[in-house]
Amino acid sequence: MTCIFCRNSITGRGSKEHIVPQWALDEFELRDELVMPTHFSTDGEVLSDRLHSYGSLLAGRVCGRCNNGWMSRLEDENKSLITELGHGRRDTLGLEDDEAVGLARWAFKTALVLHAASNYHKIIPEEHYHHMVLNPATLPAGVHVVGKTWPLRCGFSWVQSPSWWIHQPERELSDDELQKLKSDGYKICICLSHLLLLVAFNPLSATRILLWKYLHVPLYPRRGPVAWLQRDPDLPSDEPFKAVIAFHGSFGLVPE
Repeated sequence: MTCIFCRNSITGRGSKEHIVPQWALDEFELRDELVMPTHFSTDGEVLSDRLHSYGSLLAGRVCGRCNNGWMSRLEDENKSLITELGHGRRDTLGLEDDEAVGLARWAFKTALVLHAASNYHKIIPEEHYHHMVLNPATLPAGVHVVGKTWPLRCGFSWVQSPSWWIHQPERELSDDELQKLKSDGYKICICLSHLLLLVAFNPLSATRILLWKYLHVPLYPRRGPVAWLQRDPDLPSDEPFKAVIAFHGSFGLVPE
């Protein structure tokens, strides 16, 4: 068995990476809360589900060197910021560039281990896991991370899906592009109390990411060729999971 990040062999029992970091389990009082990750078909049929406490939601195939090395440093470097954002004491709109990139890398790492541990077909390329080890300051090409603080108090929840909202004012995506987006692209939205984070990989070169101004705050890349639509944020505050779905679903693409 090899580590999903560094690809080195894991000897003995290896290590287990908590999907929700242990400090966050205690900070946001999640350790004994129950969650049932559910894999739905495109028709809404339940394909599989599991019942866990958040404290037992773990990813295997992570070696001790990664878990106790760069992953531990990433947690330590971002713990204070995530705590402030998660409690709604800071806003993603006010982040400095280094804070935003650090938060984006934490979100990407969390999305990777969440995907690896989930009862969901695996669509994230192995190279994206390996990138975290080799490149301590960047994310893979085509990966975007956005964030938003919102008064949700959702505990911890997530949505992962290859579906995209596609705005096509100039041209429509070809069948080949649609198939590539479905097979190679991914979107994973994470909610930790007041903090919404979305990690997306766009495999199509002849498109731009589509963001809603003031709703999707770019964390990585901070600047770049994206398309903007204007609207006031209107996520529901009384139904947290619907807010996660809305944040996930409104992130899209524009064909060029």
